[in-house]
Amino acid sequence: MIQVTRRGGEIMEKNISNQLQELRQQAQARLNNRVSQAQEDLELYQTELTIQHEELRRSHNELNNLYEEYWYLYHFAPCGYITLNHNGIITKFNQKALEMLGSKNAPLNYLGFSRFIVKEYQNSFFETLQTAEKSLETQHLDLRLISSNDESVWVRLDIRPHFTQGGQVSQWHITLIELD
Repeated sequence: MIQVTRRGGEIMEKNISNQLQELRQQAQARLNNRVSQAQEDLELYQTELTIQHEELRRSHNELNNLYEEYWYLYHFAPCGYITLNHNGIITKFNQKALEMLGSKNAPLNYLGFSRFIVKEYQNSFFETLQTAEKSLETQHLDLRLISSNDESVWVRLDIRPHFTQGGQVSQWHITLIELD
């Protein structure tokens, strides 16, 4: 409310100045409340992120430990493990498979697995792959492998296909069990 007196102009200016000051204080109070609320929200988010980070770090450590455990079990298993891509090329193998195929110093990656199968058993191997693909089940086959140093070994293959979502074979998991 504005009071008018003889010195009306002067009083009006004071009242307007007072009103502006009050508005400024109200705006500052609202701003301080908003800043305070935003700061509280940020502190809450920071606490939540810290907790999530700790949970992720703990999960990462658990996964790392499990990976190391399974890596050891896979690589030093008493039987050979080989993974072939859909074309029959070796993509993964463990230490026992490396020993069976006589390639202790030469990597097996990107070699065709069929090159290690004695010729008279190659047709049986490919037929077993086809059967595994059609039946969707693990297939078994006994055959002779020839290592890279020309030694032969009798093995039982357990062949399991893995499929894409489209139903195509993406890879083959093969277990090699040495027979006496």
